[in-house]
Order: sequence, then C-alpha cells, then structure tokens
Amino acid sequence: MKKVVFTIISLIIIFTSCENNSDESPKIVKGFYDYMHFDRSGGGQIDFQLFKTEDSNKLIAIVSKYNSRDTIIQLLIDKNLDNTTSFSDLDKALNNQIQLNGDFVESALPTGTWAVINFCNSNEQSQVTNTDLRSSLLKFERLIKNKIE
Repeated sequence: MKKVVFTIISLIIIFTSCENNSDESPKIVKGFYDYMHFDRSGGGQIDFQLFKTEDSNKLIAIVSKYNSRDTIIQLLIDKNLDNTTSFSDLDKALNNQIQLNGDFVESALPTGTWAVINFCNSNEQSQVTNTDLRSSLLKFERLIKNKIE
C-alpha cells in the first residue's frame, strides 16, 4: 500500500512540475484593432485573419477559406526585406496610426474577383479604402498563398 501511495504522490509531483512549452510560440498582441480580416471572393478565393504578436518580426495568420473550401490553417509569417513596408503599415493600421479611409471603391460588376480588407475589434469593423495602405496590405495575400502552396 505504501508503494502505491508513494507512486501516486510521485506522479502528481512530476506532472505538476512539468514546464509548459507554449512560451515558444508567439503570443497575440492587441492594439486599437485586434486583427486584420482579408476576404477575396470570386477567383482565387481566400479568407484569412492577421494578428500581431509580441515579436514585431512575426505575424500569425489564420486561414478559414482557401480555393472555395472551408479550412483552418495557422501560419507564422516572418518579416523580411521584401515585406518590411507591409509589416510597418499593418502595425500602424492595427494601432490606428494611419488613415484607413480613402477613395478606393470596389467594382460593382458581377465578374472578376473582389478583395475586402477590414480592421476589426470587439466594437467595430472598418474597411480599408486608402489605396496606398490597401496596396501594401495586399502583399500578405501572396505571402500566405506561397506558404500554403
């Protein structure tokens, strides 16, 4: 009986003292907006959300639709020389330090593809119509597609 009690106590001590390795993955950081939501409809359909992390050189992307299929894919996007401007613009937009509104108007024609970029938090969702910001953020679509393919 003593061996059983000793074994149970030993197992409890071992399992409660184990370290959690979840610290290795980046944690999501919130600003004024919680995340960017990208939705391309029509050809080349993709729907994803981008989240800022504690590491300013990494973003978390969660893809929920890809090529007309529902999916859940989580990716880590790394900052490099080619996407530095897009990372900076995303950071400014998430922290409400850049104007989201502009003069971009999506085509109303029933053919082609449409890309909608929104910044979301618990209280609101704001569509990006600033053409310069929009052009910069569209680069994330290609980065994510390259990681998936």
